[in-house]
Amino acid sequence: RNSGPYRSPPSNEQKFITEQTTPGIVSDLRVTDKSEYSLTVAWARPRDTGGAAIIGYKVEYRSTGDFKTFAENQTSLNAQLRNLKSSTLYSIRVSAINSIGTGSTTITEGRTLDTSKYMVSV
Repeated sequence: RNSGPYRSPPSNEQKFITEQTTPGIVSDLRVTDKSEYSLTVAWARPRDTGGAAIIGYKVEYRSTGDFKTFAENQTSLNAQLRNLKSSTLYSIRVSAINSIGTGSTTITEGRTLDTSKYMVSV
């Protein structure tokens, strides 16, 4: 016959700590609009946040030479690069940022329009 409360001996408490890292790459980086002097890019959040909240994105671009930073800690999922040269191919890269640091980059390319060939002389 069971009588009275039963108590089990205390168990060894275990704590699991997940190590946080920089975020993974953004996905679906693409040029969504272009003009003679600008390119607009958009992307999706990274699937891997590194275990910490995404606090922004770094957007860089170049036509030749080193990449130039367009924006850092930008919170939106798109950017319009302005004051570019017409009919020029640009490389654009985006990386996610969390409290640990900046993740690896995703890169795409886009060419600004050359409207001079569509001009009509009178």
